[in-house]
Amino acid sequence: PEEVEASRVKGIEFLKSQQSTDGSWDFPNYTTGITALCTLALVENGVPLSDPAVDKGYRFVKKQATDVDNTYEVALSVLLLARVGDRADRSTIRTLGARLLAGQNEGGGWGYRCPKTDASILSKPDSIKREKGLGDNSCTQFGVLGLWVASRYGVPIESAMVSVASRFLDGQNEDGGWSYT
Repeated sequence: PEEVEASRVKGIEFLKSQQSTDGSWDFPNYTTGITALCTLALVENGVPLSDPAVDKGYRFVKKQATDVDNTYEVALSVLLLARVGDRADRSTIRTLGARLLAGQNEGGGWGYRCPKTDASILSKPDSIKREKGLGDNSCTQFGVLGLWVASRYGVPIESAMVSVASRFLDGQNEDGGWSYT
């Protein structure tokens, strides 16, 4: 237990040491997503929401959230904003949830991009025009996680989850696994 705790503390210190002054962590083309992920890692390892590193990471993601359209970044932004739990983020979470809904393709999965839409589509989710394709399992798992959390904020996900369930049932390999795409 002492070695595990020492490793956890060392990991927290490392993450904090890698944070930029603007609150972000650098990962080319995915700065908002990696910042959300690192901030979540800090919080889930006991760093309080009031900690400057957590606060700066949260504020960076919150500022960038309206511009993200990458499936990973949209989903991770939802997870972080929901985890922090500021009621003022409800509309942003709903907008990001709408983007995830609009990003699901005809095959039930997600690719790398979600259309920059707003929460107005949530009143008619079945009218969303889906692109052709299946997406890949990596983007799809993030789409599912983001929608699952966004559902707590009134994003209707039933139809999307039926579609993703069909995708995985239909795409399962003979050995019980799934391929990447």
